[in-house]
Amino acid sequence: MKLKARQKKVFLKCVEELNELSTALMQELNKKKCKYNEICLEVKDVEARLTDLKDVLRPDKNYPNYNPNLLKLGSAESFPF
Repeated sequence: MKLKARQKKVFLKCVEELNELSTALMQELNKKKCKYNEICLEVKDVEARLTDLKDVLRPDKNYPNYNPNLLKLGSAESFPF
């Protein structure tokens, strides 16, 4: 998949937020400290970034000339968004 600069930024921001959530979860497990609020905030951040990522992954919106026969994972209609 060839990504434009904006699309790369969306991917990287999503990765960053997922890493921050995983860090908060690991700290909760390892340090035995209450990280409830931090985890909740990170989940909200991840949800926002996933919304952006889903928007980037919509072939009908971002790839108007795509060939559905070339999709390797099946049709976009099967995605839950």
